[in-house]
Amino acid sequence: MSGPGSGSWSRLEGLLLGLSEAGVETHVLANPSTAQDFNRSGAASVTTVRSRSRIRRLLERRQLVDEFCRAKKVDVIQLEAPPFIAPEWIPAIASLHDLRYLEMPLFSVRQAEGVYQRVMLRRHVVRLDGVLALS
Repeated sequence: MSGPGSGSWSRLEGLLLGLSEAGVETHVLANPSTAQDFNRSGAASVTTVRSRSRIRRLLERRQLVDEFCRAKKVDVIQLEAPPFIAPEWIPAIASLHDLRYLEMPLFSVRQAEGVYQRVMLRRHVVRLDGVLALS
């Protein structure tokens, strides 16, 4: 997902505000570079992940999400960026911002991002309890 100012970011902010206005308590787990942008989202809390390399964040993602969910006693988790890795004990919903790669034949995809989206997203999506299609 792109950062503040992008279309997908605006949709995420709208989702958080809408849930907050509906009386749903939301908690955010964010990178240090974006945490301050969530303070005006209506979230009950914003937890910042300590800075680390991209590969380390990826490798530690499942543990971070599990610890966050247990600490906040959340009922469902919404994942905003792939890979969509969530603890098995909690229902998980993911946002997909671009669905075109899921429909394209693999041999027609020419970019690395497209190959990732086509192959990996299909593997992750089947493990989710729901998908928000924001395309």
